Amino acid sequence: MAFCEPTPSKLKRVSSLKQSFRSDPHSTAHARCKWPGGQWSAQRESLTELEQCSLLDLELWRSHGLAGTEVGRKPDRRVVRLGRGDRALFAKYQTGTRIGEWLRELLRLRAPRSAAEREEQAARRLREVGLATPAVLLYGASTTSLGIERESFLVTRALPGFSALDGVVPRGEHCASIKAALLDLLRNLDSTRFEIPDLYAKHLFERSCDGRLQLGVVDLPRFETRSRRSRSSRFVRHAGALIATLPWLDVADILPAWSGPHPERIAQRVADRAGLIRLRKQLPQDYQGRHKYADGEAVQRYRARKPARHVAEMQLLDQLVPREIHGYVLDSPCGAGRLAPFLRERGARVLAFDRSGAMARVALVAAGNAARANAEQLPLASDSITGAVCFRFLHHLPTAEQRQSVLSELTRVSREFVVVSFFHPVSTHNFLRQLRRLAGSPNDRYSTSPAQLAKEAAVLGWKLEATAAQSPYRRDLWLARLVPADKPGFTQEDKLQAD
Repeated sequence: MAFCEPTPSKLKRVSSLKQSFRSDPHSTAHARCKWPGGQWSAQRESLTELEQCSLLDLELWRSHGLAGTEVGRKPDRRVVRLGRGDRALFAKYQTGTRIGEWLRELLRLRAPRSAAEREEQAARRLREVGLATPAVLLYGASTTSLGIERESFLVTRALPGFSALDGVVPRGEHCASIKAALLDLLRNLDSTRFEIPDLYAKHLFERSCDGRLQLGVVDLPRFETRSRRSRSSRFVRHAGALIATLPWLDVADILPAWSGPHPERIAQRVADRAGLIRLRKQLPQDYQGRHKYADGEAVQRYRARKPARHVAEMQLLDQLVPREIHGYVLDSPCGAGRLAPFLRERGARVLAFDRSGAMARVALVAAGNAARANAEQLPLASDSITGAVCFRFLHHLPTAEQRQSVLSELTRVSREFVVVSFFHPVSTHNFLRQLRRLAGSPNDRYSTSPAQLAKEAAVLGWKLEATAAQSPYRRDLWLARLVPADKPGFTQEDKLQAD
């Protein structure tokens, strides 16, 4: 199927190069074309299509003259898309070689392969573990007399029916299906000696096929068929890459794929590897609050907090939470479920979510409805509940992007109100915390101003209606009530009438 036309001035040169292809002695489905210092290997049935797209013209590759849309560029490589939809082709041209990879090939007593050849091999071998990979229509390279790669050429077909996994926040059954597919992938990789150092979200795609979810992968020139790393090291690298680049994925979701010894030690190594990748890739870092109450001992310490402190915090919440609530209210993260009685007094039916399974199990007794769920990925439909309370959590989030992600989920599922707590930057508590930080103490509390919170709510179509504080400017704990910008919210007059 032709979907791009060659320029007339290049047609003769393209045709003459096509005629240079000869039968590949190793594959009846492929043909080879050699020129001084290099060669191409192409699918025999795709030669006409490659010719029509001017992909058999060396000069067009080298002069960046391919007629398509540039979708990727680095100093040493360029990727061009030709055509659209499932029939689109991707032409990847790379110059030079990575000396480290070239030396690694020699140390393993095998002839150095070009980047295109490594990707072609990866595409073939990864199908053995259930991954869909792009069809390779053409690959090849030119080298020096010492076998050092000068340039490589690769043409692949788009993965049909697949959508990118990067940037997607799956929910409900879709999320469960993706996690199950990732577990199967890790188990399959664990049963082989395959290594995919770049198993990042940007390389992963997914589609529904015959009632099940199938994963696809693209752009993996560093793939190894017989890695010399240990089984545990390969698992840590694969799992760490996934967790670092899929914000909704946690170590606890991945660990069931590990069938070897010392799972606790492996979990810590995976978390450390994910943190290192986030640092290298300048991705949002993990934060202590996500894992602070992961075990039973931490839960018991949390429940042993001073009763007077709990009473004071309930009095603060009483200022902004509506007195009469009809319908479900989400408490996320719920901790041990201590807000459940407070919310039920107002007529709410309580849903309690917490990332910690240990916390969720304790909250089940107090709330009645409790489940393990991530505040950045709520398993609820849009506008499915009356309101939400997010108490003593936003101050754990290091970046505005992470805070915006949580607010986006809370406002997405709520119809009438969202009450959140935050730490105010202008307070004695915050001033002392900053002094301790300057003295070398780690900082795991992060403040934000009401004005910043109002801006973040406005982006989501909500507005900051009211705030309340526990000893304003002395203590740092504040509350904010958000309501939809186009709906009348619970006002101070409503509160006074309720009193």
